[in-house]
Amino acid sequence: QISVQRCVLVVREHKTKYTESVNAFCEEVIVRRELADNFCFYNDKYDSIEGTNDWARITLNAHRKDKRQYIYSREELSEGLTHDELWNSAQLQLVKDGKMHGFLRMYWAKKILEWTDTPERALADAIYLNDRYSLDGRDPNGFVGMYRLTVLDCVLSLAPCLCTCSGCTPLY
Repeated sequence: QISVQRCVLVVREHKTKYTESVNAFCEEVIVRRELADNFCFYNDKYDSIEGTNDWARITLNAHRKDKRQYIYSREELSEGLTHDELWNSAQLQLVKDGKMHGFLRMYWAKKILEWTDTPERALADAIYLNDRYSLDGRDPNGFVGMYRLTVLDCVLSLAPCLCTCSGCTPLY
């Protein structure tokens, strides 16, 4: 195992040539990692909808009964058996490689909220899939990533499912 500090020290040696990339890496590995650690440490409900802000819970509850065109079981999601070829490919990449591209991961998590019957189940399924298959499973970064993508990001802008899922505009 290699420490984050060692990685940062090595990467910073290349700052004059790759300033933007080095700054982005350091921001993610230091700032976001610390935020994730603190969120999980200080929030006993970090893996539950109850751990979010009131405004997010209110929005999720207001759209709890919105009709969903598709609802998939955890098993169907795990095996990549949805109607969406892009999502299925991302899930199968996660199973095979333990990771997926960041933009695909956002799409992947937001679709879980769109395709499950409750926000609670969406978060639980996203955490389950991430913990089971992802290299950052069972890690504060994984928890916060799933939390942010299925709960917080999805209440920030308008879309049909839940009327507030950013990036969840259906392809139909």
